Amino acid sequence: MSHYVKLEMEGLTDQECLAKGLQDMGLHVEVGDALPLKGWGRQKSLVQVKLPAGTSGAGNQYDAGFAKDLQGSFQLVVESMDKDRLNGAWVNRVRQSYKRAEALRLARRRNLKVVEDKQVNGRVRLVFSS
Repeated sequence: MSHYVKLEMEGLTDQECLAKGLQDMGLHVEVGDALPLKGWGRQKSLVQVKLPAGTSGAGNQYDAGFAKDLQGSFQLVVESMDKDRLNGAWVNRVRQSYKRAEALRLARRRNLKVVEDKQVNGRVRLVFSS
């Protein structure tokens, strides 16, 4: 039986934005109410991803999940031996992709047009107009 750990992802509270952000990173994403993490007994997640080989040094594909904590923020749930493979840079990419998806959704709700949407040197630049 695998041992899992949870990594705080403070501020990520919206399931739709999380799933969209992960998809924008090129990851295969499953969304559901209580997805069982494969091989992890009773551990469940709301959003599940299959991380490709090479993700922060990983040699093979493996599953990771996102479950909500008591404050309503998502936590990344991974096997303990995979924790170090998902370094700070990867976690920051997830946060950045989430925030981009959140900003684009808010712009759509306010009927704003995207004038500029680009990434340069790991930074996202979004410009909107009415």
